Amino acid sequence: MTVAIAGGGTVVAQERAEADGPAFVLVDEQVRLQDAPRPKAAVGETFRIPEPVPTEESSSFRTGDYVVSVTSPDGVTAEISPTGSASEPVYEFTPQTPGDYRISYSAVGENGTVDFEDFDVVAGNDAEVEKARAEAARRTANDNQPQVTFGSIGDIHNEWRDLDKAFDLYHAQDLDATLFVGDLTNDATAGEYAGLKEVLDRRLDENGDGKDDISLVAALGNHDIGSGMTGYDLFTQSTGGQRPNADYVINGYHFITVSPGSGQLDEETGRPTQRSTGNYAYARDWLHTRMAAATAEHPDRPVFVLVHHPLKCTHYVSNEWYGAGLSEGCGDTFTSVFDNFPQAVVWGGHIHTPNNISTSIWQDGGFTTVNAPPLAYFEMESGVDNDTTPNDAGDNAQTAVVEVAGSVVKVKNYDLQAGQWIDQTWTWDVEEAIKNPQRNFPYTDRRAARTAGPKWPAGSAVTVSDIKEDTVQVSFPQAKPAANDVQDIVHLYRYQVVEKATGATVADFKQWSGFYILPLPATRGHAIRNLEGDTEYEVRVTPYNTWGKAGGSISTSFKTAPPPPPVDPADYLVYQDFESVAPHLQTGVEHNMPANANVLGWTKTTPAGWTITNSPDMPTGTKEMNGWSLMTKAFWQNGDDQDRSGFTLGRNVVAVADPDEWDDVNDPESRGRFDSTLSTPSAPIPAGTSRVYLAWDNHYREEEPQEAEVTVEFDTGQKVQLVHWTPANTPDLSQGNKTVNLPVDVPAGATSMKVNFRLFNAMNDWYWAIDHVRLDTEPIA
Repeated sequence: MTVAIAGGGTVVAQERAEADGPAFVLVDEQVRLQDAPRPKAAVGETFRIPEPVPTEESSSFRTGDYVVSVTSPDGVTAEISPTGSASEPVYEFTPQTPGDYRISYSAVGENGTVDFEDFDVVAGNDAEVEKARAEAARRTANDNQPQVTFGSIGDIHNEWRDLDKAFDLYHAQDLDATLFVGDLTNDATAGEYAGLKEVLDRRLDENGDGKDDISLVAALGNHDIGSGMTGYDLFTQSTGGQRPNADYVINGYHFITVSPGSGQLDEETGRPTQRSTGNYAYARDWLHTRMAAATAEHPDRPVFVLVHHPLKCTHYVSNEWYGAGLSEGCGDTFTSVFDNFPQAVVWGGHIHTPNNISTSIWQDGGFTTVNAPPLAYFEMESGVDNDTTPNDAGDNAQTAVVEVAGSVVKVKNYDLQAGQWIDQTWTWDVEEAIKNPQRNFPYTDRRAARTAGPKWPAGSAVTVSDIKEDTVQVSFPQAKPAANDVQDIVHLYRYQVVEKATGATVADFKQWSGFYILPLPATRGHAIRNLEGDTEYEVRVTPYNTWGKAGGSISTSFKTAPPPPPVDPADYLVYQDFESVAPHLQTGVEHNMPANANVLGWTKTTPAGWTITNSPDMPTGTKEMNGWSLMTKAFWQNGDDQDRSGFTLGRNVVAVADPDEWDDVNDPESRGRFDSTLSTPSAPIPAGTSRVYLAWDNHYREEEPQEAEVTVEFDTGQKVQLVHWTPANTPDLSQGNKTVNLPVDVPAGATSMKVNFRLFNAMNDWYWAIDHVRLDTEPIA
């Protein structure tokens, strides 16, 4: 049968001697269709595909008895559905990238076999097409070169359940290996290392044939060292023989581990001769030698290096938390052991940052550093929301999944809690980068020039709700990243609050966009605190992108509620708001210095009759936090918020017991536990009273093994426990910013009583704050 190709020569289907059936041939030129001149198409514009049509009435080849598909330059094939009528179908496609597109016709021959005929369409100008063809050639070459896949995790910190989730993903993805980039444990104890070993024994060799399905490559972090040298031994024992410093080869690729230490490196055991928790200088020469050998062996292949502390001033937040000994300087003065090694891909953990932001990879130094995301809690940069740990990070666990083919590296990122891929994928070609590192590495700060500040969706507005005397809640829809091709995000928002009558700025702070949460929250908001009652304010919100570029602002005005009427302490058996100690407030000594150096904010002087009693076994820690203290909320919250500012029921001066901040100076938890009691004066009980009522404004955050109790002591000698909060019965934050109101039965003969607030058995845990303590014979509103 004979058919014609629209816009081309006449094609005939004729029987061939080969067993694959009939073929399409150009009759007038006697050459195959793919040998014809290649049609040209424009990128982004519709191209009409020529279709075969019958030229003989008796032909059994009927219009529509064939399938048309297009294969793009990256190898993806898609079938083209015709438009037009059944008798006159139209086949079109729109090239999205430059390069060679293959058009394929397939038809069923008379003997039932399927025959294919192809021809190419070229999209783009000559330079674009040449570049696309070179990239396709490299991909083809890489298909025939070694390949390796692996997962990467930063900080595990005993999170064995999340580690199991990671292994679920690794096995589902059929990965070759997994990288543990330090801080596998919290305190390097034998029990913790045993927990690690239990997971590895189950998950590396899942089919039980005695051969690991997934290879392990691990390095130590500062939490894995311990007080002596035993951490290095426990690490090797629990990981099946891994050495602290080693050079492993998997599928032809080198994986080099470097662990903190000091003294000399014993190359036979891979151990340092002395411990250190953050320095790597002792292994620098060895590392340089291993890098030189690996790159000489295969100059065009990446070399993967595990070092727990990131190199300073490389990827996201490494300017704040970093190690020593492998690099010096920042920016133009940056130098490192990886100079002249563009093959280096250095994985760092320690900083606990998520990989939802495109600056978690860095290539400005002529090589690559990548953040190994954590299984345990997120931390981010300072100066945002008065804290480095977002209150809304919640449970989190991430991992990177890496696919390497020849010289091409692709890093994908996965949220293990959300069970979905993160919209950050990073791909580069080491072979190309070697030719010109300054030009061919794609993940440098040059990306900033291709971004702009975020944009607000149409109609976006700031909403103010829950208006109180000194606090309001602000909310707004999320802004959107401006159009970009570098995976930019909305990173954070800046809040500015101005008192309208005076023009004075009363609040200026930043809040993360929640970019670390999947799915991203549709709205964002924050409480505005420490306001004056019955006062007008304006709040302005400005979004910022990954590189600190600001978008436009949205704003609104509001008026706070009037202050409540003053309280007469004589109306209660006990009333205490702690404001009377204001003349005794001192400036900061050790708590969150230097921010509090000139702030009159704390005192151990109590109101008349009140006492603070510390257990004689409690070690001395941060001076201001050594037991219960009285301090302003601003002083307490300055520096490390961690929801301390959530105590909106408290006014100016509050009573605080904070073992978290207590442990920041002199490492007291290594020598004992926090145990401190704040007691009211003895309060008379009116004759004939059988029940009294106790209330206070409360802000309590729990962490194991911390405990708290409230007890009442009567002059009859009887002691009643009203409250006992433990990790088992008090979920985190369940007692945050609420008024506790309790009835207290009075035993016969009792004429007076006092109340004790005790926080005890605490290490580097959380905190307790109270205000407005009230005791009365009537229920307290």
